[in-house]
Amino acid sequence: MSKSALTFVAITALLTVLAANPAPAGAASTPEQKCLARKLAATGKLVSTDLGCRSKAAGKGLTPDAVCLAKAEEKFNKAWGKAESKPGCPADPAQKGDVLDEVEAFEQALIVTLPDLNISSADTQRGGVLYDAWWKVNGAPTPSGTFPLYTTTFGTQTGSTTWRCKECHGWDYKGKDGAYASGSHYTGVQGLWNQVAGLTNREIFNAIKNPAPGGHDFSAQISDADILNLVRFLREGLLDMDVSINPTTKAAAGDATNGSALFAAGGGGACALCHGDDGKAIDFGGGEYVGTIANDNPWEGLHKIRWGQPGEPMPSAVSNGLSLDEQTDILTHAQTLPTS
Repeated sequence: MSKSALTFVAITALLTVLAANPAPAGAASTPEQKCLARKLAATGKLVSTDLGCRSKAAGKGLTPDAVCLAKAEEKFNKAWGKAESKPGCPADPAQKGDVLDEVEAFEQALIVTLPDLNISSADTQRGGVLYDAWWKVNGAPTPSGTFPLYTTTFGTQTGSTTWRCKECHGWDYKGKDGAYASGSHYTGVQGLWNQVAGLTNREIFNAIKNPAPGGHDFSAQISDADILNLVRFLREGLLDMDVSINPTTKAAAGDATNGSALFAAGGGGACALCHGDDGKAIDFGGGEYVGTIANDNPWEGLHKIRWGQPGEPMPSAVSNGLSLDEQTDILTHAQTLPTS
């Protein structure tokens, strides 16, 4: 159906709202009839402009731009206000609200018929490191200040770390129900492990890109392509880390001997090429090494084993074809390495 046809269908449905108090029949146009005509024109402009935003985005397989939709409503408000400024057309906020509700219902009914976002060409591995620290991946400036949405949580962190996905949702993707259930990183925010299963790709995309309420408002910092990478990571890259890590003792559940062979320079992980046999060739800051992270925060360790380090040439075990058992073996060996 063409956009003009859809607009006609929408306006026809809206007549039941706008013509609830029809003007008296007669040959001459009364002020009330002119009022109705102007409001219909305003409504038509809203539907036409709104659908323009949505069709443009749909053609690219993306979600509508929030700014475009806001401008459409702004034009409607201006036209509606102009109509109500004329004689015989008193202000009627309830009627205006009903019209907006009808337009929203119509467009939502249309949206549910659209196919879900295609993420088959998105990069899961890149999504994994974006989840860690997106600005080290996409080259954006390090964010300053505290992430606005973070300020609505129980979190006590400040600065750029609050802009990281992991800061609220956790390295184990369980948020308040996982390793971040208490301690300095507690925020009270729900995790993603079970949450994303009930969402479409489009809904996940919207939650990352669009502003609050309901969104994180990353449209200015993260490109649509990278949001799709994050969507694919959240859809396909999450796992229940309790399978690999004891949530109480933090002990990894793998085979340290096999992990040692994989960790070696000539092993499948080849971790020692950069980190050294003892994991101390790279100091992550303040005397923190592979063994330190593996023991203190094994969930972070497993995430980085699987996806790599943002902004660094660290390989991804997932991309290199290592199984989850082998990844867990590497973590188990890493817990035997020096912590200082």
